[in-house]
Amino acid sequence: MWRRETLTIPPDLPAVNCVMLAVSPWTYGAAQVQESGNYLSPENALNWLAGQMDKYPGPSQVFSILVTASDIEQFSASLKALAGVLPLPDVNKTIRRSDSAQTLALSRMQIPGAAMNLPPVAVLSSATTRTSTAAQRVISAGESAAGDTSLDDIDAQLAEFAALSESAKNQASAALDDLASQSAVAWIYDETGDPATIAGNMSKQPPDPAAVLTFGLVFMGDLEHLLRMIKR
Repeated sequence: MWRRETLTIPPDLPAVNCVMLAVSPWTYGAAQVQESGNYLSPENALNWLAGQMDKYPGPSQVFSILVTASDIEQFSASLKALAGVLPLPDVNKTIRRSDSAQTLALSRMQIPGAAMNLPPVAVLSSATTRTSTAAQRVISAGESAAGDTSLDDIDAQLAEFAALSESAKNQASAALDDLASQSAVAWIYDETGDPATIAGNMSKQPPDPAAVLTFGLVFMGDLEHLLRMIKR
């Protein structure tokens, strides 16, 4: 049976190998496309997912997540909450399309404004760029140490590396704390058995039948660790 649950990511969640299916109002063959936008009911979303699940050889654990809404603003907000827990490419892609749909709807009601100025120049900083900079400094320190470098210079470079290492650890710890604080409320369904049979069970009583926007995820495989996302 479908139920509303709070989803979080445990800090010690290992890598999970599984099959993943995703459906959204922009999935070809699943959604209703009208002049006012794209729509997908929970029933149609589950019917589309069921057609894909039939192709998977069982038995298997199945874990399904549905985000439903009656308007685009609520839909986008719920998706962004889910992305805080599961920043999967399909989730982020649907968020971008949802945001674009909102922008398009607003632009139809507004007079075009003045062109936006370019944002101010800022340092590009991310986990990857900081790691790259730190690595370059380590290489530079090694090359300098191999040349005519004094002991004081080497000590200074080692101290800088130690500071960078400590900063990286702090950033990683902060990232884990932030991840642990994220949560999302969604419809979930989990069952073990033949995927085709489970697909039929999932489709029997779709949740939130009045919703006109739906995003669905289905995971199939050994999902013991992934199911720990459900906050008990």
